[in-house]
Amino acid sequence: MANIKQKFMTIRLQACLALLVAWLFFLFQYLLRTAPSVFEQELRHSFMLNAGQFGSISLVLYIAYVPLQIFCGLIVDWLGARKVIAISSCICLLGVLVAAMSTDLFSTVLIGYFIIGIGAACAFVSCAKIGAQYFSVRAFPVIIGLTMVVGMYGASLRKKLPYLLELSGSWQSALLLVAVFALPIACLAWWGIEDPKPKTSKQFCVKQQLANLKRDLWQVVGSSQTWLIGLYGALAYFLVPAFLDWWAGPFLEVKYHFSSSQAAALATTGSFGVAIGSMITAFLANRFKSYVRIMGISTFFTLLFFLFIVYIDNLSLFSLYVGFFLAGFATGGQSLAFSVARARYSRELSGAVVGIVNFVVMLGAAVVGLPLVSNLLNLFWTGEYKADGTPYYTLEVYQAAFVSFCVVFVLGVIITFFIKETYPKEELVD
Repeated sequence: MANIKQKFMTIRLQACLALLVAWLFFLFQYLLRTAPSVFEQELRHSFMLNAGQFGSISLVLYIAYVPLQIFCGLIVDWLGARKVIAISSCICLLGVLVAAMSTDLFSTVLIGYFIIGIGAACAFVSCAKIGAQYFSVRAFPVIIGLTMVVGMYGASLRKKLPYLLELSGSWQSALLLVAVFALPIACLAWWGIEDPKPKTSKQFCVKQQLANLKRDLWQVVGSSQTWLIGLYGALAYFLVPAFLDWWAGPFLEVKYHFSSSQAAALATTGSFGVAIGSMITAFLANRFKSYVRIMGISTFFTLLFFLFIVYIDNLSLFSLYVGFFLAGFATGGQSLAFSVARARYSRELSGAVVGIVNFVVMLGAAVVGLPLVSNLLNLFWTGEYKADGTPYYTLEVYQAAFVSFCVVFVLGVIITFFIKETYPKEELVD
C-alpha cells in the first residue's frame, strides 16, 4: 500500500513538473509571438511598411505554426515533452537571431518569424497532452484554463517591452533580450522533465505509431463535429490575435491618443480577462454540466463588450479598462472548445484531437483573420500618411474594418447550436 501511494505521488510530481516547464515555455513563446505588435512603430518606420505588409509578420509566423498543429500531438507522443520543449526553445532562439540580424531587409524579419512559428508550434499541444495524460476528463478544462492564464500572462508582459526598447535602443536588441530565456528553458526541460518510459521497444513504438497514424487521424478528421468545434474556436478566439495582440494598440492610439505603453496596458487587461475567463468558465461548465451552453453565452457577451469598446465614444479610462477586461473574460469561454473535443475521444487520441482543433482555431483566427482585418484597413484607407511616411488610418477606417469582428462573433454564437454536448455524465477513466 505504501509503495502504491509512493508511486502515485511520484507520478503526480512528474506531472506537475512537466506542466510547470511546459507552461514556462508557453509563456515565453507567447511573448515572442506578440512582440511585433509592441514594436509596430519601429518596424513600420524601419522598413516603411503599410498595414498589410506589417501584418505579414504575423502571417508568416502562423503559416509555419498552424500546419504543424496537426502533427504536434503525434510528435509529443513520439519524442516526449522533454525533447520537444528543449528543441523548440532552441528553434525559437534561432528565429530571433535571424530576425534581429535584419537592418534593411524586411524579408529577413519574415524568415526569422517563420522559424519562430516552427519553434512555437508544439507549445500549447504539449501542455494539453500532459494535462490529458495525467488528469481526468473533468479536470482537463481546468488544465486548459490554467494554460490560458500562463499564456495571457506572457502576453501581459508586453507592457515591459517598451522599457526594453528604451533600454536597448532598438527593436532588434529588445527582442534579443527576451530570447536569452530560451536556453534556460531548454535546460530545464532536458534535465527537469522525465518522460514516461515506453512499455515496448522504441522501434516497435515507431512502427506502431506509423501503422496507427492513418486510423487515428481519420477517426478525428472524419468527424464533422471536430471541424464544427474547431470553427467555433476560431471565431470565438478572433478577438485575441486580431485585436488584443495586434490592432488594439494602434486603434487606441488613434481614438484616444494614448502612448504605446498605455495602449499595451489596456490590451494587457484584455489578456488578463481571457486568462481569468478561461478558469471561471471551466468551473461554470462543471457547475452547470455543460460545455456548449457556456461557449455560446460567452461569445455573445464578447460581441457586446467589443461593441462597447470600439463604437461608444468618450469612454473614461476606467470604463476602457472594464470593457477590455470583460471582453477578454467572455472570450475565455473559447477554451472549452478543447474540452468538448477531448471528451469525444479516448485519452490516447487527446494529442491529435487538441492539435487538429488548434489547427482550425489558429488557421481561422490568425492566418485568415489577421490578413482580413489588415486588408480591410487598406480597403477603407483614405490615403493619408503620417509624418514618417507610413499610412495613417483614421478612427472611421478602424471602425469600418472592425465590423468584421461583429460578424465573426455572431457566427460563433450560431455555430454552438450545431455542436453536440459532450460533458461527461459521470467521471470517466479512459
